[in-house]
Amino acid sequence: MSHRVKLSLAMRDKANLKRACRALHIDFQEGPHTVHLYDGDVPGEFSIQLPNWRFRTVIDLKSGEANFDNYNGHWGKVEELHRFAQEYSLQVAENEDSVQDLLMKGWTAARIRQPNGQIDLVIEKE
Repeated sequence: MSHRVKLSLAMRDKANLKRACRALHIDFQEGPHTVHLYDGDVPGEFSIQLPNWRFRTVIDLKSGEANFDNYNGHWGKVEELHRFAQEYSLQVAENEDSVQDLLMKGWTAARIRQPNGQIDLVIEKE
């Protein structure tokens, strides 16, 4: 029985995916390749190896979907994928042209961790 999951995260930007991987020290592979999951192979152009996951996660750069098999948490905690998605979102926000323009004008950006684990990106004028 398959335990494969498709989760739409809209992660389409390769540069920000790579930044998120580097920030979290997550191994990634780019370029055409095939990833083996429990019930078969999945072709992809970008995949990551999340911490303590049995199988790699394939991210479809066209649809933004993450294709993975964690056997309902037995082969990897979904929280690791959520942590990656959060870092990806922060990378996208921090690297937006409008944010970069503000930073060039002397504004500052800070990540503020909330008690619930959420991270807010706060941009302020000094």
